[in-house]
Amino acid sequence: MSEHREEPATARTVVVYGDFNCPFSALANARASRLAADGTMRIDWRCVEHDPTIGPDESPLTESQRADFVAELDQIRDLLTTDELDRFGVPSRRLNTRDLNVTHAATSPLDRQPLRTALFEAYWCDDLDLTDDAVVDGIVASVAGADAAHAAAGRRPAVERTVAGWQREWEDLPRRIVPMMVLPSGEVSRGLGVLARLATGDISKPAPKLTG
Repeated sequence: MSEHREEPATARTVVVYGDFNCPFSALANARASRLAADGTMRIDWRCVEHDPTIGPDESPLTESQRADFVAELDQIRDLLTTDELDRFGVPSRRLNTRDLNVTHAATSPLDRQPLRTALFEAYWCDDLDLTDDAVVDGIVASVAGADAAHAAAGRRPAVERTVAGWQREWEDLPRRIVPMMVLPSGEVSRGLGVLARLATGDISKPAPKLTG
């Protein structure tokens, strides 16, 4: 039996909206996962589809798409702190994340964080084809067990409603981008502000400055 660790009384819950095909969301997830692991913050991560115009299989990248990815990853590298590894690379395809969001939401809440990390790393670090159901099912099985993908399929209609609700919440936020964070006060943090807060665990206002 695993040892139960009490979270500090000061740990507070924040809601984070992110998308698997966004490198800034990938960095936000890595930072959020560290804060959750050490009990600094509770993370309620809600997957959204920030660009529904992306097709089901956009491979290979166009020159323009590749240039956009390179520019975003250059910006990410400038944001990394001294203890964060530069592991991100340009993926082979743009990724429609509609089904991935359902897969994430269908997983047990205890397994969502490791699954989320595995999916981000599969796309941004290992360039795996997440349009392939067998690849995604293998990742789910490695995190949540061999029967998890089958069990999740039976819950799909209810889970799709949950994901649709997350999408509506995000779309109702002002000046929406990804990632976005809703603080316990109700204040909404965006983009680089989210990354700055998650770098330190500081949810004060204004957002803390990032340091390399």
